[in-house]
Amino acid sequence: MISRSRLLTVGGAAFTLLLAMFVVVLSGGTAFPFALGNVGSFGVAGATIDTGEPEQPGNFTLVPSIDQNSAPNGGQLPAGEIHMKQALIDGLVLEKTFDLPGGLGTWKLQINAPGRTKVIDLMLGASQICVESIDFHTVAIDAKGGDPLSSIKLDAGRVILTGAGVEATNLRSTGLSLGSLHVTVERGGYDPQTFRCFK
Repeated sequence: MISRSRLLTVGGAAFTLLLAMFVVVLSGGTAFPFALGNVGSFGVAGATIDTGEPEQPGNFTLVPSIDQNSAPNGGQLPAGEIHMKQALIDGLVLEKTFDLPGGLGTWKLQINAPGRTKVIDLMLGASQICVESIDFHTVAIDAKGGDPLSSIKLDAGRVILTGAGVEATNLRSTGLSLGSLHVTVERGGYDPQTFRCFK
């Protein structure tokens, strides 16, 4: 059995982490700037993630990068930098695990937006991506040679990801709007079904 003082420790740590992760007030139907980073890697998932219509070049781009702030102890991780002019996400899930001292083990902060979330100008650093299916429209790959971090780019007019789970290193957008929001803190690691490719 976990004592009340330890539960308060968990709650206090989760609240602090929540403030560090979500530097925005979310309200249904209204778009706000949103930024999430410098907290180590975290999970982002959606039943579907769609760049939507109209289909046009630049709606989705992917380039390789090195993330400077995501690995433990401030190390570097290789990542793909994804940019979506618009992302329509059904069933958005954000998860972050953290280890607490004193034998409390691993806990998870989970944030669910069960309806549709609209994200404008989404920038997502991703070290791992697993999907049930992915549908690309009007794809162009630019490979100029030389430094791969500055010479390779994938561009698509529209992308639809189904059953997507992303190990993210950072997330930024100029606008985010959603309906209901549920926040829970519980013992355990990432959901093995939602984030099946996580090690």
